[in-house]
Amino acid sequence: MKTPSYNPSPFEVAIAQALVNSMPSLESLLTGKKIESLKIDSASDNPVVKFNLVDEDGDPHHMVVKIIQLPDTF
Repeated sequence: MKTPSYNPSPFEVAIAQALVNSMPSLESLLTGKKIESLKIDSASDNPVVKFNLVDEDGDPHHMVVKIIQLPDTF
């Protein structure tokens, strides 16, 4: 399948949404950490998922995952 657009691409948006949908499973793998909230920006050129986490000491942490699809090479 050729990707018609990369800004954002359908695959980038799907991966970002899959991260959001898998939050309960993902949180279970983060021993001692809790995902307080997350926000998805799937309309930007490269979708971003922002996580607000709390560690075992109660300290807040912020993580950002940026999804980037490289152009097709064929």
